[in-house]
Amino acid sequence: MNNEDKKISLELARELHKLGVKVESEWCYFPNGDITKASHFTNINGRMMDNYRAYDSSELGEMLPIKTHTWKRGGLKNLIVWHCENIKDTPIRYSGKLGITEAEARGKMLKWLIKNDYVKAGEL
Repeated sequence: MNNEDKKISLELARELHKLGVKVESEWCYFPNGDITKASHFTNINGRMMDNYRAYDSSELGEMLPIKTHTWKRGGLKNLIVWHCENIKDTPIRYSGKLGITEAEARGKMLKWLIKNDYVKAGEL
């Protein structure tokens, strides 16, 4: 698994950014979609430039509420899907979010929790 597979997609990074998620990440996206270490993404004053954070699954795990579980479904390499579900705060009818990587499933869950007012982006 290459480094990019462990991060959320650029599209999801943009969506979380728009929702107000500003938690620091070790990784950032360049405007063209390439990923780089956040330490390489500073301006002349040494401050972080406004960018899209390329959160990995462990960084997202720290942002998600307690009782959020993530697991892999499927057995064949091309059919593996990650499932993320919050069993504490969300209604029973909500079944969770799926992603092709653990980071993507967790990022989609975080997005859903923010959009539905279970988590406040400014409090992460």
